Amino acid sequence: MRQWILSLFVVISVLPVAAQRQLGTVKPGNTGMNAQKPFEHTAGTYVVINGINMYYEQYGNGKPLLLIHGNGGSGHDFDAQLQTLSRKFKVIVPDSRAQGNTGNQSDSLTYELMAEDYYLLLQHLQLDSVFVLGWSDGGIIGLILAKDYPGTVSKLAISGVNLQPDSTALMPEFIDYAHVQLRQAEDSLKAGKKSFETTKDLLHLVLYHPDMAPEDLKDIQIPVLVISGDHDLVKMEHTLAIFQALAQSQLAIFPGSSHAVLQESPQLFNNTIIRFFMREFADTNPMQFIEQPASNQVEEE
Repeated sequence: MRQWILSLFVVISVLPVAAQRQLGTVKPGNTGMNAQKPFEHTAGTYVVINGINMYYEQYGNGKPLLLIHGNGGSGHDFDAQLQTLSRKFKVIVPDSRAQGNTGNQSDSLTYELMAEDYYLLLQHLQLDSVFVLGWSDGGIIGLILAKDYPGTVSKLAISGVNLQPDSTALMPEFIDYAHVQLRQAEDSLKAGKKSFETTKDLLHLVLYHPDMAPEDLKDIQIPVLVISGDHDLVKMEHTLAIFQALAQSQLAIFPGSSHAVLQESPQLFNNTIIRFFMREFADTNPMQFIEQPASNQVEEE
């Protein structure tokens, strides 16, 4: 089977099937990712921003929704979402720096640099406030975009996101695997295979970035939906820490799902995303189900 080396959290891309099953990310007989007809992409657009030729596609009408894909991926990461979401929103689907059809002129990759790319893209499109859906590395970029560029993001949904690259946040098995892949990429570079430079840079993101703490999220005052599979590569306690650190947050844990919840359970994922973005955000009172007026209780009896 073809094996892609690139990525932090594009589990489907990074790990061969055998490794995915060992880590609990793919179950035998799971056909969720093949349940929908592949989305037919149309030709996109290139724009020169921040020193790179950035590629993006647009679909649909309505409130702008920016989709940010995972490490080593592209806008195709959202193929199971695009048809549904483009019926409700004006969906903007770029390829991040050094990935997909977008180039890279910098010596190294950082999430902060990529967040700046996305901010400048939105400025180019004359969009002051957008919804953002970020998967994996895309969710990390989404958090930085919301934190460092206030007013740019009005609502944010993130799936499979970590704030640290260590075993407090990620499964140790995955970290070990990424180190093996990095050594192989470095050996390939030493052998003169220059095409592995981008692979090395992306794996450096996996293993050494980001460097944030939950308290760093306190300045994010917009509604945020935090999503995870119940068998995600990101540890559940880390996901909960992110959810609890955000001022306005909701939490969605998908049962029987791995890091790739958007591909494994597309209908449930899409419905959850649409519900979050289209409904007015309101804090939920844990006691509201019993704090009903006495008159209502009598009538129901």
